[in-house]
This record gives sequence, structure tokens and C-alpha cells, in this order.
Amino acid sequence: MECVEPIRSKEQINAIKCYLRNHNLRNYLLFVLGINSGLRISDLLSLTIEDVKEVDRIILREKKTGKPKRFPFQIHVRMLFKNILRILKLIVTGCLKAKKK
Repeated sequence: MECVEPIRSKEQINAIKCYLRNHNLRNYLLFVLGINSGLRISDLLSLTIEDVKEVDRIILREKKTGKPKRFPFQIHVRMLFKNILRILKLIVTGCLKAKKK
């Protein structure tokens, strides 16, 4: 099995965040939550909007170990989620469509 090392360079992390922010908001949110929580991708993908909406702590059961995990939902990550979900809701409801002349 190949050894995988975490990304430790702040410059690389910021470059990835910038790329994802401009190309895929879902993956951007997952990346930011992942680097701030240390969750495995399988646990990140199991989260729903209800799991992170209006909460101070995220509670889940880890897929690999089956153990429950509770951790604080950091305020800057929570605000990021709130803002992006608001933007996505506007897009889905058509509020950001260009006005017809």
C-alpha cells in the first residue's frame, strides 16, 4: 500500500481552497471542514445539511471505527457553511438569475 502524507504547507492549502472555491462549492466546503476537523472522507461524505445547520458541535459515528465522535463546529467554518448555503439556496430558487429586459 502506498504511503499518503497530509498537506502541511499553508500555501498549498490556500491554493487548493482557492481552486475549489472557484470550481466546486460542495468540494470546497468538504475540504475546509476536513482540514479543520480531521475527519476521514467517508465521514465527511456521510454528513447532511441538517448535521451542520445551526449547530455548535457536530456529532457522528465514524464509519471506519464505529466510535461516536463529537467536536466543535468552529465559528469561521460554520459561518462559511451558512453563507454558501444561503448563496446555493438563492441559485436553486432562481433569485440570482439575470433579469429579463
